[in-house]
Amino acid sequence: MNKKIKTIYITFNGITDPLGQSQVLPYLESLSKNGIKIYLISLEKNLKKAEELSKSIENIGISWYRLKYFKFYSLGMIANMIQCFFLSLYLLLFKKIKIIHARSYPPVFSVLLLKKIFNFKLIFDMRGFWPEELVDSGRIKNSSVYYKVLKFLERKSLLSSDYVVTLTPEAKEIIESNYVGKKTVWMPTCVDKNKFENIEPVYVNDKFVMVYSGSLWTFYNMFSMADFFNALKTKVKNAHFLILANNDTEKLHGLFLEKKIDKKDYTILTLESKDVPKYLSGAKMGISFIYDYPSKKAAFPTKLAEYLACGLPVVANAQSKFIKELVENNKIGVIMDKFDNISCQSAAEKILLLLEDKDLRERCSKTAEKYLGKNVCIDKYLDIYKELE
Repeated sequence: MNKKIKTIYITFNGITDPLGQSQVLPYLESLSKNGIKIYLISLEKNLKKAEELSKSIENIGISWYRLKYFKFYSLGMIANMIQCFFLSLYLLLFKKIKIIHARSYPPVFSVLLLKKIFNFKLIFDMRGFWPEELVDSGRIKNSSVYYKVLKFLERKSLLSSDYVVTLTPEAKEIIESNYVGKKTVWMPTCVDKNKFENIEPVYVNDKFVMVYSGSLWTFYNMFSMADFFNALKTKVKNAHFLILANNDTEKLHGLFLEKKIDKKDYTILTLESKDVPKYLSGAKMGISFIYDYPSKKAAFPTKLAEYLACGLPVVANAQSKFIKELVENNKIGVIMDKFDNISCQSAAEKILLLLEDKDLRERCSKTAEKYLGKNVCIDKYLDIYKELE
């Protein structure tokens, strides 16, 4: 493909953020190599750090426009959207761009008015159901004016979009049932396998390491993960809980004290994104328990793809049928429906039995590459761009 297709890609996740490094930049790099000319607009919390990255990003053919991310809740979000509106207006006027790819809700809200004026092709990369996520996390009520405004803008965004991208087949079905005829595609959270190959694992003192990586508390059930660790500890005396996270980690000490988990049996680390694979590779298994919220029908935890790419079997729960079938059909972990003591004990026995399979790590990494590899998503994105060209 020649570099004829131009797109403005808007993300409020900074490229210097862990998510930007793992879930935005690798995709954009591959799209650029496959003939898409990308004008990247990102909201950065650390502009100095972003400036240090700018040369390497420009070298892969991406024109990067870095804006300051404002935090001040609703006012900050409005300021962020206004910035994106005017920068997108400039690019549409002077770069003759025909496609805008908006990653999540605020970016798509930023360009709704421009869509009416310029009639470009709009890709709404939803990532999840944001209004429901805000309700489920307790940040807003579904009876509030704020929620109603978000749902109004969500509907306008979906109606204005030429393509909608979701993370799970369940989310795709929900969109298609409410917006008949809307072009929709689902793709899981994918990973760049190159980040997880030929790395030197970091081990924790010859321990049997169960690792959790990612955000804490809001959507992830740390209480039940602690219960599972206690069940595992009754069967593996040198079991060790490794937590790789960067938000509210101090609260974990109180939780582990409540759950009677000794300080010597857990480690909490905050790492740069590039260092996470080293610690994952040194573990025996990964864990991810997500709360059973309605919004999570649209969720595909990045951590699951990263665990598997490192060859780790998983103990997890899932609202997505795809995740459940992926894990069970490929024999790469244990899916749990309940977290009582009997269920935790049973799941611990199952994962330990599975770990006796000498082919397990290779099967995990191959499954990740086949179903969750970066190329799975890139191929789908390229199909969308070709269709919208």
